[in-house]
Amino acid sequence: MAVPVGAPIHQAMASPLPAPSLAEFGPAEFGMATWYGEKFHGLETASGEMFDMFRMTAAHRRIPLGSMVRVTNLKNGRSVVVRINDRGPVTDSAILDLSFAAAQKLGIVEAGRAKVRMDHLVQIAMASPNSPSRN
Repeated sequence: MAVPVGAPIHQAMASPLPAPSLAEFGPAEFGMATWYGEKFHGLETASGEMFDMFRMTAAHRRIPLGSMVRVTNLKNGRSVVVRINDRGPVTDSAILDLSFAAAQKLGIVEAGRAKVRMDHLVQIAMASPNSPSRN
């Protein structure tokens, strides 16, 4: 790209690329979400990383590790995006175990559980199997 003499630098620079969009992948899943925290903080997850209750992560039985999902609390409409980094939940009545941070943002810490909608998301930038999936 030719830069005219005397043109301010900011006009010659390309504008930044937009952030990759998240798109829904497959049908929504509905059910109960629970949360886990202090008891498991610092322990190894199914993905091999240490569980950090203050990060936006979750456990799911089948969704591939590293996948991003949007979780919506059906009672209050709050939504978060979390990364699946563990397997669970242990209880059959729940479809998802959220970290403390995710549960707090969804407003379910006190109740311990909530009915949620879960949308499996695909982040375009993570299409390569060699892309990092840690947040």
